[in-house]
Amino acid sequence: MFKNSLKGLFVSLLILLTVVTLSGNTNAASNSVLLNSSLESKVSDSDDVFYNGWSNEEPFELVNGKSSTNGIGFEPSTYSNSDERMYAEYYIQEQDFTTFEATISLDQSMTTGDNGVTEAVIYADDEKIYSKTFTNTSGVETIKLPVAKGTNSITLYAIQDAGTQGNHALIYDNARLTNSLASTVKKDQLSLATIGIAESSDSDDTHYGVWYNAPFQKSDGSLLARGYGIEPSAYSSNKDRMYSSFYIEDYSYTTLETTISIDKKWSQGDLGKTQAIIYADNKEIYSAQFKNTTSSKDVKVQIPKDTNYLYFYVVQDEGEQGNHGVLFENPLLTNELPLISIGDYLSLSSIGYSKTNDPDDVHYGDWYSSPFEVDGELISDGYGFEPSTYGEPSNMYADFYISDYTYSKLRTKISLDSKYLTGDLGTTTASILADDQVIYSEEFTNNKTEDDIEVSIPPGTKYLRLKASMPDRGRSDVGEDNHAIIFSSPILTNSNPEEDIREYKEWGKKTDVDVDKDWNVEFNVPMDIETIIEKNVYIVNEDNKIVPMLYIIDRKDNATKLTISPVNEYKRGQKYTLWMKDIKGTNGIVLGENVKMDFVIEK
Repeated sequence: MFKNSLKGLFVSLLILLTVVTLSGNTNAASNSVLLNSSLESKVSDSDDVFYNGWSNEEPFELVNGKSSTNGIGFEPSTYSNSDERMYAEYYIQEQDFTTFEATISLDQSMTTGDNGVTEAVIYADDEKIYSKTFTNTSGVETIKLPVAKGTNSITLYAIQDAGTQGNHALIYDNARLTNSLASTVKKDQLSLATIGIAESSDSDDTHYGVWYNAPFQKSDGSLLARGYGIEPSAYSSNKDRMYSSFYIEDYSYTTLETTISIDKKWSQGDLGKTQAIIYADNKEIYSAQFKNTTSSKDVKVQIPKDTNYLYFYVVQDEGEQGNHGVLFENPLLTNELPLISIGDYLSLSSIGYSKTNDPDDVHYGDWYSSPFEVDGELISDGYGFEPSTYGEPSNMYADFYISDYTYSKLRTKISLDSKYLTGDLGTTTASILADDQVIYSEEFTNNKTEDDIEVSIPPGTKYLRLKASMPDRGRSDVGEDNHAIIFSSPILTNSNPEEDIREYKEWGKKTDVDVDKDWNVEFNVPMDIETIIEKNVYIVNEDNKIVPMLYIIDRKDNATKLTISPVNEYKRGQKYTLWMKDIKGTNGIVLGENVKMDFVIEK
């Protein structure tokens, strides 16, 4: 009887414990989940991140005097390898919550003396959802931020620019996931940092996230957690014209978004001027000049279809006291703007010149140690002519072999370098020859400094020659006795300027689409079957990868009906996008507008 009583008591206790345990998990899962070490997936330095108290068993103490026993603290250790940029990433994909909540504060014990500034920054995947600068006198900040459905990770940052007496310690108190806010949709975007740099002019000139021993700091004083900084190193071989490129051909995003700023630490004294330029392959899609007092610029630009590389250029004309550092904050590929298609063209720089009168007279992209400057703006692409010490000023040229191509026009802007327009520099003649035939010739003086041109190339031309002729006066330095003349971004093309850029019209979004859905498109006139190719008609998935398709043309209807059929079934619940452009009729005329259509597959 005694044994049976014990057995009954044990069973009762086991059931009670089971109920209590399950009840606790259910409440935590349904109400909130604390961010803690069990969810931590990545950290800058494990010695810099603390949970529920500092390493000396001192509690976290907020600046309002309250102690915290449920929090995350950041404070660099003695041997920290990331004291100016500390972070902890938390994997939350399996958590079904809509909101991030926390109370942010400096630790009160480290708010006396010159401790510099600290930036609290929060990212949800690639999206910055919070940033605030904290100083000794900052109060407690309570936050409630939306977390989009499908977010993989939350990353908490403590970015510090230490003072002469040390640094702060930053606390995220009671950092948790909740359902306080309504559910939001995750943006379709990709960070260039995920892709990584393909090539740089000098690897020591480009930095990610931080300079060697100092944080990135925008012109407004805020510190950055993510982005690229470009500033010439002590031994840089390209101080006046630096770049980094990103290979994006595998993706089909339509837009680049970033914020560009000079670093505030390089904004005093004679630092000259800096041009930030963005190229999509050889097409300039953004350019802006920065000086000491220039504010940061939010950038959202369209990426032309079929772009292989994005280039970030920083072109500098440094001052007597040095140069700027330029920041590209968290550059993202998105689909915020309509896709554009640009006309068929080829840059002469892609071909390269095959012959010149003297290689010391012809320059690409910059002079020896000075940038090209046109009408006060610095540029990065073009050919410049200026006679060297032993050059031939009256006959400077560069020949480009174009016989392998069938382009009918050359387009460029010819300009005198605006740095060298002082004094009696005479007359400079710019010419373009197709083999031995002159197809353009114009004189330039201090008063006539530029000309935008488009010239026809005779059929069968083998060589194009860019030529500059100047008075032979003897010389010592660039621009002292002669002009310096630039052919900016010369391209071969078959299109007119107004035809170069074409946007896509959006058809209405379709939902609950069958997993094997065929799309039928009907035209008024017969299609040119040669234009029904993957380059012109294609479907991409959520990762912007092209999905294999079959193209079926009904010849019984005089090739006016096109069926686009998936090789494999679409994935349930996923979004896809149909793109169509440059479909021509048998009469050679493009049929209708370029179109884009999103559709979501049934779950």
